[in-house]
Amino acid sequence: MPRVKVYKFGDANEWSASTVFGRAEEVRDAVRRRAFELFEERGGVAGGDLDDWFQAEKEVLFAPHAEVNEAEAAYHIAVCAPGFEAGDIDVIALPHELVVEGKTECRMEPRRGNMRAGGVECRKLLRRFDLTTPVEISAVTARIDEGILTIEAPKVAASFEESPKRDGKRVKVRTAAA
Repeated sequence: MPRVKVYKFGDANEWSASTVFGRAEEVRDAVRRRAFELFEERGGVAGGDLDDWFQAEKEVLFAPHAEVNEAEAAYHIAVCAPGFEAGDIDVIALPHELVVEGKTECRMEPRRGNMRAGGVECRKLLRRFDLTTPVEISAVTARIDEGILTIEAPKVAASFEESPKRDGKRVKVRTAAA
């Protein structure tokens, strides 16, 4: 089962606002490009700009189904991520929050008569999970197998709850062995 990268932060401030805004800008640009492609596919005829934008959002953004199970010692999270590989997904672990981000691109080269028209299909996955009990960020792991991302997030032991801020840690997503 392939391992997925997990970025671990002991404090939400470490995961800066500039990172969030930069990613939001990236998503908006991808939607804008896809909306323009849809406009061109319709022959460049005015009047369907909102339909193109909404269709582009549906194609670019992907909020998958997820299941969260809270056990006494850990959170067990399963996220449907068909078409995504371990290298396409990042998990950001904070004491009270887990964020799943993914991006996958697929080149398309359809033919129109004698002319080739190429394009890139880009899908972005985004899910955020608020956790009521803090997790031990250094022990969070993530794996993907057959389109299902599994995250294991052990809870902080009672003796650690009052400890000072812990350093963040990056976790790598692994693939299932062949």
